[in-house]
Amino acid sequence: MPIEITNDVFGYQAKDNGKKILTVFFCDVTFPYRKYQERTVCEIRDVVLYQANISQKTEAMHLIYKKIEEDYGEPPYIPAELDYDAKKILSILFSQGLIPKIQLLEPEFEQYKHDLSSSKAGKAAKANIVATTTKLYVSSTPRYGALPKKSSVIERAPRSYNKDRTQQLLRHVATQLFHFCKVNHYEPVEVQLLYLEGSLVIATNSIEATNFLSAQLTPELLKHILCTTYLVPDEQESKALSRFARKLKARVYGKHTFAHKREQIIQKLLREFKKSVIDTRNLAKINFEPGQIYLVTNINNGVQHAEMHLLQVLKFFEDQSGHAYGSPVIYGKKRPCFTCHISLTQAEQEGLEFSFNNYPGLFFFGELKRQTETSAQETVHTLTYYRDVYTSSSVPTNGYCTLSDSEDDGTPHAAHKI
Repeated sequence: MPIEITNDVFGYQAKDNGKKILTVFFCDVTFPYRKYQERTVCEIRDVVLYQANISQKTEAMHLIYKKIEEDYGEPPYIPAELDYDAKKILSILFSQGLIPKIQLLEPEFEQYKHDLSSSKAGKAAKANIVATTTKLYVSSTPRYGALPKKSSVIERAPRSYNKDRTQQLLRHVATQLFHFCKVNHYEPVEVQLLYLEGSLVIATNSIEATNFLSAQLTPELLKHILCTTYLVPDEQESKALSRFARKLKARVYGKHTFAHKREQIIQKLLREFKKSVIDTRNLAKINFEPGQIYLVTNINNGVQHAEMHLLQVLKFFEDQSGHAYGSPVIYGKKRPCFTCHISLTQAEQEGLEFSFNNYPGLFFFGELKRQTETSAQETVHTLTYYRDVYTSSSVPTNGYCTLSDSEDDGTPHAAHKI
């Protein structure tokens, strides 16, 4: 006979053939949520365990957790002050990824951590967590990503780059390189650039696309790429690309003088184009120096996101630079995906000084699978808070910026069988 779950105003109770297994007591907690809004959530206050084996208690706790999620539309919050036996039950569910870890006010405990290692159990836990915490999002392209449950895609007006000319310049260059790869039948998925101490590093999501660029690029071809208007099916994007080409022709190859040293250096780098390659698996062998444009020619399994390679380069060579030529910048055609954004933000919080696009795009399971355990823990933690993702609206004068890296990598969600 299946375990029966009943509830009243104060708690949920699990019974097996009339015999109590456990009771979960809860309360409603209301707190500020966005501007002029509040959110009421369920917080578990206590767990009372009765005479039953560990498997029954674990199954009962899982069923109650899912019942609360169904009743409230989101998982319950779990405080840190629960007793040891309750934590033991929860830790089993956490480690297997069957329930996400959410705590309202208290610091996290070691036993509350998921198994997010590269082991078979860790991979299964990641898949379970993603299925529990995300929902499918189908964009206007054939590819798809996912959103945290209860979150939405926020459309923002295209931004002004009046005070961020480096970001604008890197975005324009990345977009032109992206479309050059596309017209030559290479799918880069994304192109991102890193400015670091007088040099540029270029990375894509595709080993084939990056190797193509590395083999083909010359100063003459780069000028042709940056000054070419690429035609695409979307009329507004075509207008944006035409504007990018005109600006690059005038600002990089014309008589334009940038106001700040960093943009002046990037202008010179693009004009002179001294090419080198870089392998993020052997950074110790690289003599990183100013005046070079490096292309990342190794990509793990052909699909690692460009930002992650650039972050590796930045972390490795940051100590060797003094920012004499301006602070580092990572920027590209698209917003960083949800997972890459977490890794970039975490690096910034740990003291790494650089700038990047601070509005996350869609979530992709593939990048979570490749994250370190520390970054993966932060990704899972953030997924439970339903952070919104962003896209830019399309307007005739400004064009737009696409949502995020896109890759059809089998992101688990409620509609997919794990």
